[in-house]
Amino acid sequence: MMDNNEMTLQTRVSMFLGCVLIFLPFSIGGPWLAISEICEYLNYPESIVFSSLSIFSICTPIALGPMVYLSFYSVLMGRKAPIQHQKNSILLMTFGVVLGVVFTIVFHVYYINSLNSVGYEKCNGIPSGYVPGMGVQYVKDSIYCGK
Repeated sequence: MMDNNEMTLQTRVSMFLGCVLIFLPFSIGGPWLAISEICEYLNYPESIVFSSLSIFSICTPIALGPMVYLSFYSVLMGRKAPIQHQKNSILLMTFGVVLGVVFTIVFHVYYINSLNSVGYEKCNGIPSGYVPGMGVQYVKDSIYCGK
């Protein structure tokens, strides 16, 4: 009879695949894309599509890292992680999300003020490929709107 904390091989394999296919790519790819976007934003090109989601993505390793840890712990040990590990992971994930929200708000306010001071105009409408409310296009000259 299995202990309540022990995991079957099928569960361990599923957790491993989920971790490798979902959590690790987001934990590594999110910040990589966010840093790339921030560098593009700070170059001040003629047309910028600003999205706060790209700023929030920089904190994904802090928010998803504990999930990677808990998954690999369970896969390697064959049982659930201790309750104290789970509690610490929840605190770290909460901290990552709060830090992401704060960082996003601060950068958003700073960057929009920076764009306004450099002379960018906000375009009307939704940039192509963006969900309404997720991206806003700013341009140096209104002829670039929609491009």
